[in-house]
Amino acid sequence: RTSYSSKNIDTEIKADMKINIDFRFVDISYELHATAKYISVFESQLPIIVKQEERAFERIREECISVGNDAEDDFNRQEFYDLTENVLPRFYRNAILVTIWAIFEAAIIDITKELQSLRHKSLGLDDMEGDFLERTKKYYKHILEFPLHVGGKEWKCIKMLKVLRNAIAHCNGRIDNIKDRYLENIKRCEKEKRGISIESGNLMCSKDFIEESYSNVNNFLMQLIAEVKKGNPHEPLAKVYSVS
Repeated sequence: RTSYSSKNIDTEIKADMKINIDFRFVDISYELHATAKYISVFESQLPIIVKQEERAFERIREECISVGNDAEDDFNRQEFYDLTENVLPRFYRNAILVTIWAIFEAAIIDITKELQSLRHKSLGLDDMEGDFLERTKKYYKHILEFPLHVGGKEWKCIKMLKVLRNAIAHCNGRIDNIKDRYLENIKRCEKEKRGISIESGNLMCSKDFIEESYSNVNNFLMQLIAEVKKGNPHEPLAKVYSVS
């Protein structure tokens, strides 16, 4: 018996020459892989974008100096700093964070529907009460009776990811508009120096925080998928005939 595995597809060739290719949840793996690439590309391109803005700033600054307009020069200098240190990183990283949550939520829904079907449960995830994470915990514990690892660092990170996603999606990270119950968690995270900060009245996520969030979501989902596949093997899709 020989086994082959990749990040996306589990393939197994058994002694009876049947090939078992399990394509379940392959889209989740593809989406996670694409997100990892996007994070890497953005972080490598950010210094280039900043350099482009710097060249534009220097041209404007030369014009201000040539006419002796020091006040406008000071204003442009502050604007350049805000753009390159706050606005650009915030704009791109916050969008990535929302994407990571979207992948997680969609993945949990897909995996849960598969388990619901396999276990012939009439109640669905939406029949539970609470927010998305609360409903997920209740459904896996009381309906599916399937282990969901909610005690580790991955789940703790995912809970914070939900708070940040809501703060960004509903008010673009504007601190003054974030609901108190979310803001309390954000400020606590900032004090713990976990890569979250408040700059010029806006929520900011560091490069390390984005990468850590992705890693925790990826690890959580891959472990869950592996356990689902292990407990619910897929039937072989084809049979290979050997030539003697």
